[in-house]
Amino acid sequence: MKRFWRDFLLGFVTLAPILTLLCGFYYNHTHPSGIAGLPGLAQGPGRVSAAEMLLGVPRTWSDLKIATASAAKEHHELWSDYKNSKSDGVGLRTTGNVAFLQEVYPGYRDLAAADPHFWSQYFSRSMDMNVYIPSLNHSVFLPRKVFISLQGCFDIFERYGSDLVIFGNSETAQGLVTKNLYEDLGGAPKILSCVTGTMLNKTVQQAAELLAKMPHKAKIAVWGYSYWSAFSNTGDMPVLEQMQSHLISDYHNAHARSPWLSWKLSDLFGHLDWSDVIKLNYREMRQRDAQNSASAPIVPSVMTQEVVFSTGAVGNEKQLVKLAANVKPFYLALKNLRDSDCNLSEAAEELNQTIAALLKVSEKVFIYLTPTTPLQTTYGPQCFRKAVKMMLQKAAGSRVFVRTLDWTDYGLTWSDYVTPHPEKAGLMQINSNHTNYFGAAKVTAAVGRWIKDSLGKAKGKPL
Repeated sequence: MKRFWRDFLLGFVTLAPILTLLCGFYYNHTHPSGIAGLPGLAQGPGRVSAAEMLLGVPRTWSDLKIATASAAKEHHELWSDYKNSKSDGVGLRTTGNVAFLQEVYPGYRDLAAADPHFWSQYFSRSMDMNVYIPSLNHSVFLPRKVFISLQGCFDIFERYGSDLVIFGNSETAQGLVTKNLYEDLGGAPKILSCVTGTMLNKTVQQAAELLAKMPHKAKIAVWGYSYWSAFSNTGDMPVLEQMQSHLISDYHNAHARSPWLSWKLSDLFGHLDWSDVIKLNYREMRQRDAQNSASAPIVPSVMTQEVVFSTGAVGNEKQLVKLAANVKPFYLALKNLRDSDCNLSEAAEELNQTIAALLKVSEKVFIYLTPTTPLQTTYGPQCFRKAVKMMLQKAAGSRVFVRTLDWTDYGLTWSDYVTPHPEKAGLMQINSNHTNYFGAAKVTAAVGRWIKDSLGKAKGKPL
């Protein structure tokens, strides 16, 4: 009898948070106007066809039959999306598709011939982040990204290892083009992205500690550090920390669970994955963001504000400068900053702990401050930006390389942050902290040169 009640209570405690999340998921899908880029908002004007999604790539990459992200996952295809949509896009084949996988996971030629068990394992994971690949991006008016998995990164590293592992949040994931970096570094290294949206420092640390327990070791770890990463212990961040910790622990404990507790969210609710769950938490953030909107012609997004304009301004840098000047800088994650927050002792300790974890999985660590626009970086006290740079620079060492350049040092302009508006057809926006593909190509080229120069490698020579 005691065992019965023990198992009953354990089951109740386990299911209670799942049921709570399911209720939130239901609310989100029955009230679709809350968050930019979610499926409910992708059904309006400005949708693209599957054929348009394949412009510039071989038709053998897709049979055009996969119409949703969930269907792509079920058929072991990676989903390529438009405007962060799970219903406007196309599934891209993985099996036998060497050219495609060489752009997503460059250097991993064996992936295309991986056995079905591996891909079944990979596609049982949540798809956390979308990234740019060159073949899908030829126009600022049609940005196309590919969803990949943080847990899937662990699967790949465990089986194949890596020469260079990238860690970071969306500013890093959409700011580094792995195929371009692969070519810049001589076309030899295996490059692996271990990224997820709003990836917190502690999540980077936990991911590195997990990889360090595997039989492989990388040559280089690249970590894109964001300004807000030094102030990520307030507001909604603890909730995200719990969710992201689950992503790590779920993978780590996969083989250690009792049989009746071996299910995941996707086993119970196939349409629901952790990327959905994390986005649920942004509803309140979006509402609070809207309350802090400036009077300028802007549309608030999840974490910041964007400048919205017609397509005629694309390529007109002078006009973009004027548009951006009319918007008051704002970034919700930094909303409560005060001068007293420029004392980054806690952030420095967290930074050092994360670096120590990264050095366990790689020989050298490269940390760069992700280049974002003044619409983000000039929000809050001036001393904060200086303090973040100084903190990072102090972390440099014989095995740790640090770069704290501003966005213009990468040759970036407002045009490099222009993307189609996620909700309104025919309108564009300036995203304050995420580059488009062409901006990402500039950042990638600069990071590639920095790595080569730091290692004393000649241009074109492999690592």
